[in-house]
Formats: sequence, C-alpha cells, structure tokens
Amino acid sequence: MWKGKKIIAGREIKTQEELWEALDYLAKKKSEENRMDEAIHTAKEALKVAQATFPPDHNNINKSLRTLADVYAKFGKTKEAVEFFDKVLESSRKVYGQNSNEVAAILRDFAEVLLRSDKINEAKMLLQQSLGIMEKTLGTEHPELVRPLVNLAGIYERQNKPHLAEPLFERAVGINVQNFGPEHPSVADALDKFADFYENKEEYKQAAMLYKRALTIRERAYGGEDEKIIPSLNNIAALLLLVGNERRAEAYYVRAAKIAIKNFGNEHIKVAEALDNLVSLYILQGKYHRAEPLCKQSLRIMEKVYGRNNPRLIPMLRTMAEIMRNVGKHDEEQAYALRIKHLSDRTQNRVRPKSS
Repeated sequence: MWKGKKIIAGREIKTQEELWEALDYLAKKKSEENRMDEAIHTAKEALKVAQATFPPDHNNINKSLRTLADVYAKFGKTKEAVEFFDKVLESSRKVYGQNSNEVAAILRDFAEVLLRSDKINEAKMLLQQSLGIMEKTLGTEHPELVRPLVNLAGIYERQNKPHLAEPLFERAVGINVQNFGPEHPSVADALDKFADFYENKEEYKQAAMLYKRALTIRERAYGGEDEKIIPSLNNIAALLLLVGNERRAEAYYVRAAKIAIKNFGNEHIKVAEALDNLVSLYILQGKYHRAEPLCKQSLRIMEKVYGRNNPRLIPMLRTMAEIMRNVGKHDEEQAYALRIKHLSDRTQNRVRPKSS
C-alpha cells in the first residue's frame, strides 16, 4: 500500500486512490501534449496502481484500461489499442451493463480503431450495436448518434453500397441541424463528410454545394480569417483541381496560406502544410519558379519543427530536388538527392534487425 506523501502533477498524494487519480490525469495530459512514450508509460503505471488498489470489477480499473486504449489509439498503435479495447468492452459490460450508454460509446470508439486496420466487417458490427443501444437509451435524434452514423455510412461507401450510405449521411446532417440549428459548426462537420461521399462518387456539383455550405457556416461562426475555416478552403480548392479549375483553386489555397500565417506565425507547421498545397499546384501547372521559394520556406519550417535529420523531411526534399531539376539548378538538385539518401540510409539502419 501507498505510505507517506508525494507531489504528483501539483497534487499532494496521501493515498493509493489519489496516486491512481494523479497518474491517470498525467497520462491523459501527456497524451494531449503528444508525448507518446511518457503517456503510455504513465497510463501503464496508473493501471498497475488501480489493479493493486481496487477490487477486480471496480470502475477505476475500467477507466485505466480505457485511458491506455485511448492513448494507444491516438498514437497509431492499433494492435495494442485493439487489445485494450477488448478488455475495456468486457469490463464495461460488467460495470455498466450490456445496454448502457457507456458501452455504446466504447463500441463506437472501438469500431473506429478497427477501421484503421481495415477490419471493416468487425467495425460495422460494433457500430450497428452502438447505434442500436443509443437509439434505445437516447432516442433516434440525439447528437451522439452522428459519429456512428457517419462511420457506418463510410463503411457502406467503402463496400460500394452508396444506396445504404447516402441516407445515413443525410440523417447525420439532419440530426445536427435539429439539435444545434442550421448554422452550427457541427452541421459543417457533417456536411464535409457528406461532401466527401459525393466527391468520391464523382458527383462534383453536389459535393461543391455542400463544401461551400460548410465554409459559409464556419465563416459566420468564426469569421473569415479564423484558422478553423482552413479545412473548408482546402476542400473546395482540391475539388476545383479535380474539375480542372486551377485558377480558382489557387485563390482558395492562397487564402488558406494567408490565414495560417496570420493565426500561427511564419514558422508553424500549419503554414508549411498550407504552402505545400500551393507548391503542389504550381508543380502541376509547371510553374517551378513560383513553387521554389514556397517549397524552400516550407522545408525550413519542417526542419525547425522536426530537425534536419528527421525522415519526415524526405517527401519535401524529393519535391525540392524535382523543382531544382526543372529550374536548371543541378548542383542544388544533387545536394537534395544526397540528403534524401542520407536520411533513407539512417531510417533503414534504424529498423534493420540485428544479426544473430
């Protein structure tokens, strides 16, 4: 048992339960801060304390299992996330009951993890179960239904069953409109998913209408220069490129880049992403001289954020080499090629298994 006093996360710890609370809080905080190794380690420690402190069917053990599952899921460790969501689901059914809202939420989140590993049929089954429970406990028009509806619609879309997907997207939008009003950002989020569906079906006119409606909602909610409208601008620009309207696409990408700079400053990764969209457009148009300074600026930002020896730089370095080749700066092209080789070799050496 815990004896003595200790300060964790600014809290004075006197009992085992307080130790568990502090560790669970810290694990979530480190996860929010994108500190993966620390978040996983702390979540494991919290689970150990919970298992040593509480009875086997105690809610706090269930909460620790859920924290660890969420941390693994956030950082893309799908195998581990699936393992712990299995445990969370079994535990939650005992703690809360088979048909509880808590179990419905876990089924929904578990399904989202399974989708990342392309376990489509398993995910579909869990989403259907989640929806069934929510409709009984919350009613058929509750906003909690929107996420599983959209995810289930996405599965039907992937299974080439658009006749099943479309009404679910419509229902998701309708639920948000009914609960929040037609001008709420939640409606814009659902509209984006619906627009993606039409874009994938190559029904570009319908997709454009929904993307623009989502942009209008966000502009009214946040203003015309808020970073929250950047995804809408990018969606519309990408669709315009698909239909061959490069001039209008450029205008949306330029606006997105200006908003990113205004909101985040010149050295933020969001700015690099916005500039990269413009670079891709200019390369598509063969305007390599216009792409060159933007790509160099984007690369400088990425080097500052990730470091010069991070493998994440390789795609950008390849783009720079392509630009240098097309503007006739072959010495710089060679320099970028050497950096690509150096980073590629480092990455391969890092993952190469040791010989026995």
